[in-house]
Amino acid sequence: MNIKLRLITTFSVLFFVACTSTYLKLDKKEEEFKKNVEFEEKVIIKEITEPSATVAPTAAELAKLEEARKKEELLKAEALKKEQELLAKKNKKAKKKIKVVTKEKVEPSAQESIDPAKLVIKREPDIEDAEGFIGRRPVLDPFRVGEEVVHDVNYFKVSAGQLFLKVEPFVEVNGKKAYTFTTAVKSSSMFDTFYSADDKAVTYVDYFDLVPHVFTLAVKETGQLRDAKGLNDLQKNMATYWEKKFTKKNGQEERKLEWEVLPY
Repeated sequence: MNIKLRLITTFSVLFFVACTSTYLKLDKKEEEFKKNVEFEEKVIIKEITEPSATVAPTAAELAKLEEARKKEELLKAEALKKEQELLAKKNKKAKKKIKVVTKEKVEPSAQESIDPAKLVIKREPDIEDAEGFIGRRPVLDPFRVGEEVVHDVNYFKVSAGQLFLKVEPFVEVNGKKAYTFTTAVKSSSMFDTFYSADDKAVTYVDYFDLVPHVFTLAVKETGQLRDAKGLNDLQKNMATYWEKKFTKKNGQEERKLEWEVLPY
């Protein structure tokens, strides 16, 4: 019995060690796997130095915000005016087809010309009021560099790891000031036995327009290695997404997607 028990114990230990999870490994260096020449040519990210306790924009930033606000209002006014002109043309065509004219009083409608200078534009999104905002930018910064939230992740009441959300220092993305928001997932040493995960996503959001510029994702797990990068071209309203994925079953796979996005 003792011999059988030892054999069973030895086999169990060997089986446990054999099943112990580790990160999937590449034949080549991880840096080569993550390299993306096209992305690197289009995106330049630089660190910038400034106090982390900044609460309100500087005078120069406020001037830039006011300029952006006026430009945004003018563009919206012009777009609304074009929309009104198209509506007036449709109404004019519709009137020609109507034979019976009612005597009801017609209220001023979209047919009237609109003066962009007198137009009051609401801040987007319209579910919030404009108090405390210049354009899309809040005067009081809602984010603080160094702010971090940590969540415990459990699986069937067993600690599987932690999820980290953090505001990193400001950077410049293609010459524009941007927030750096990171999300990271790290499996616990105990859960590594079943499945290892060490993932990190970074999103760079424009400081003035609050629109994401760039997104990067690095996935390092037992079942896969993945490197993804995304770029929102705010001038052309075009989004590009690159992805590299490596698994034991399919080896290395790559894909690239492009599509149009609406402003903001």
